[in-house]
Amino acid sequence: MRWVEVYRVRRWQSAFHDSIYMLRTQGFKQNTYRKFQLQGWDDAETLVYTNSAGKFVGMISRGTSADGSSSIFALYGN
Repeated sequence: MRWVEVYRVRRWQSAFHDSIYMLRTQGFKQNTYRKFQLQGWDDAETLVYTNSAGKFVGMISRGTSADGSSSIFALYGN
């Protein structure tokens, strides 16, 4: 992994998902998607995109408020 960025956002979750999905136009394909629960991370998910050159971009996200309006995202890649 070469880089990691962490964001805490309010009412902006779809913008992060949309930016990851836009990688498809750059030759990336979805490799992994999973929703999970882990000690209070009720709506956590992970998403990884890879390309044929061995590059990857991933995201781990989780909601931080009961109403789903706040989230934490960690974006990472090489």
